[in-house]
Amino acid sequence: MSALIDSNADYQAITWFKVDWDTFKGDLITAELNVTRRSTLITFKAGEEVARNVAGTSATALEPLLQAAL
Repeated sequence: MSALIDSNADYQAITWFKVDWDTFKGDLITAELNVTRRSTLITFKAGEEVARNVAGTSATALEPLLQAAL
């Protein structure tokens, strides 16, 4: 993910919020966002979910999320 973000200056302006699965898997935040497993990435724009990826880790899988955030 870091290499993908570093490859595009626009991606560097995205604000990131990380929720650790091991710490919060039973908490309200994961329930409200319907996060049921590790490696769930959700993109929000103007407070609305615009993209989601579960378990995809390749640049090809992640770039659409970054594009959706712009």
